[in-house]
Amino acid sequence: MLHRAKHALAAIATILTEFGNDQGLGYDINCVLEVTLRNSSLWEDTANKYLQCIVDAFHCWAHKCPCQVKYDPLY
Repeated sequence: MLHRAKHALAAIATILTEFGNDQGLGYDINCVLEVTLRNSSLWEDTANKYLQCIVDAFHCWAHKCPCQVKYDPLY
């Protein structure tokens, strides 16, 4: 899975190094990306710098309630 998410992981690495703490990232399939991110070398830096990942409203409504609550910007 890591090889399929290399562009998203590269974007996260750039956000963490260029923009610093307390940033947000809107990504269509964050529920899947988070699993990949947790298994990558970026996870500790992501947690320490408080990168918040969200998904768009359309994606949230297509998913189950736990995904909506965790990633929808309204919640």
